Amino acid sequence: MTKQRMEQVKDHFNSEATVFDKGILKSVPYYTQMLEVLTNMLPFKRSAKIDVLDVGSGTGNIALAVKLVFPNAKILCLDLAPNMLNVAKEKLSAYKEIEYVQADVADYKFNRKFDAIVSSLTLHHLETDSDKHKFHLKAFKALKSPGMFVNADIIVAPEKEMQSKNIEKWKQFILKSSSEEFVKDRYKKYLAEDRPAVLLNEVNSLKKSGFKHVEVFWKYYNFAVYGGMK
Repeated sequence: MTKQRMEQVKDHFNSEATVFDKGILKSVPYYTQMLEVLTNMLPFKRSAKIDVLDVGSGTGNIALAVKLVFPNAKILCLDLAPNMLNVAKEKLSAYKEIEYVQADVADYKFNRKFDAIVSSLTLHHLETDSDKHKFHLKAFKALKSPGMFVNADIIVAPEKEMQSKNIEKWKQFILKSSSEEFVKDRYKKYLAEDRPAVLLNEVNSLKKSGFKHVEVFWKYYNFAVYGGMK
């Protein structure tokens, strides 16, 4: 069932690759602020020649944000959807030392050590908390020491009442720039494709994986940026 759902996710992002950037600004509250927080939390000098893994790189927005802050960074962009990677290649064509790999994050085996592993709106596609914990363990092993993992993602509230409020606030945000039909479409895809985790569970999973100084850096209802150090 998971493979079938991931094929649905892959088809979704392949079909929306060329319009993804417009849609994400409508769908994700303060998206650019999320990416700014993510890059700002990487504890390296601007001139550092860091090696970064971008998990679920999509159209290259995180990779671009990293390059703007760390121009000497080497980046591996990993994504499930080849059409998204094609958009990323075009967007990042002016930048050097960027590699592109098409693969499912759940199956991908890291082939080198990284100074930083970053991700945005991707890991919520992993089916269970156990699957997410397996990724956290894998990420910890793949990091150099010192190294850092930062994730910007959808989360779910631990109680139904709060989750309903979060979803309502999310829908209200989307309605500011979109139609009711767009909201219904986004929510339908959310129910079918996404498996977000409780934020506290994610924090505990990172700690159990070996990460130190685990912290939530930013939160807006059902979206958060969080991570930890190795």
